[in-house]
Amino acid sequence: MDLNTLLQKSEPRLKGLHPKIRQAAQELIRRAHAQGIFVLITQGLRSMDQQAEIYAQGRTKPGRIVSYAKPGYSYHNYGLAIDYCLLDDCGKAVWTVNHEWRVVGSIAKTLGFEWGGEWSDFKDYPHLQMTFGLSIRQLLAGQRPSVQLDDDACHLTLNGQKLHTEGTLEDGRAIVPVRAFARELGCEPLVGWCNTTGRVLIDGKPLTTTDVRNGHGHAWIKEVAGHLGLGVAWDGATKTVKLSGRVKG
Repeated sequence: MDLNTLLQKSEPRLKGLHPKIRQAAQELIRRAHAQGIFVLITQGLRSMDQQAEIYAQGRTKPGRIVSYAKPGYSYHNYGLAIDYCLLDDCGKAVWTVNHEWRVVGSIAKTLGFEWGGEWSDFKDYPHLQMTFGLSIRQLLAGQRPSVQLDDDACHLTLNGQKLHTEGTLEDGRAIVPVRAFARELGCEPLVGWCNTTGRVLIDGKPLTTTDVRNGHGHAWIKEVAGHLGLGVAWDGATKTVKLSGRVKG
């Protein structure tokens, strides 16, 4: 199955997730695909009402118990967890836990996830989460991971001239929409896409920080600028990435 198809199918479930988890989920899909394993993200951010519905299954509603977490007691409720399944060559979901499921769990752990398949009390094989050191009690009390989120905008300038394209600050990095950025700089023809790796290309070279959002490739401005031959400086007072030089090519 085509990697780009897997990324696009999973994208709707990545909305509202913590930026680190969204990017790690996409990287999980890429790394598994490189080993011939097709991963689909089936669940991301879950509302309290949705959690109540899931908790009721096997208790006050028909079906088997699938969750022991009441509303507010799942990391899904805070955008800090995802669920996944595997797909066969025909695109049909595979829920039987086999060797490939365990391979995906191992890959996820290298990306910083905790895998529910290794829990001792309740094996939750589709579940992956990042707690950022926060307990459910702390999350209920209003604490959240300190990493900067998507709505933290930053500005871009090139040789002192403000650009229309803006970025977002995430975990201390400025992330930009690559094609829109390149279009404004007049070098859009240098931008491409690799279906094999699921990464944006600049001048044929893959961007390792590629993050797909709403069908558009984003990446770390420092990596993008480096491929374009531009210098990068940061002005924290004005939240501005100051680019300098002339675009190569």
